[in-house]
Amino acid sequence: MTDQVQLLLIEDDEDDYFLTADSLAQCESPKFSISWAQNGDQAIEYLKAQSFDLCLLDYRLGRENAIDVLAKLKALAVSIPVVVLTGQADSVVDDLVMRAGAEDFLTKSEIETPRFMRTIRYALVRREIETERMERNRIEQQNKAKDKFLAHLGSVARSAIGCSA
Repeated sequence: MTDQVQLLLIEDDEDDYFLTADSLAQCESPKFSISWAQNGDQAIEYLKAQSFDLCLLDYRLGRENAIDVLAKLKALAVSIPVVVLTGQADSVVDDLVMRAGAEDFLTKSEIETPRFMRTIRYALVRREIETERMERNRIEQQNKAKDKFLAHLGSVARSAIGCSA
């Protein structure tokens, strides 16, 4: 895990933003660099301008909700772990956001608990594992292409030798 985590916090309530930012500031490792978006459109602009390691997304954002924002992220092929935060526990909402692509779901009352930081760390580790898996897959594909190319060159060379004899 990196020492500096680029975090996008999508939260329309300033008090909740400060509560979350203060909780993250207390973490000794990793350190968080927080960008604050107050709605989905502003979050999309941030995501187009820079890369983030993690997104914390409030469930209710004025006229839109986390499911709307997750759909926008999916449409833009943004692959960032998203942890949805909400004011109250709701198993239906939990299921909906997980199906929409969220990494996890927490209530805001959990922000100052060990579960909050554990959830963030798990999301970051899962992202790291997925990135490594994709890199291994990319390297395997390159190796297969190289092997196929070399096999083709070998058959061309054998044909050329056979034709000149």
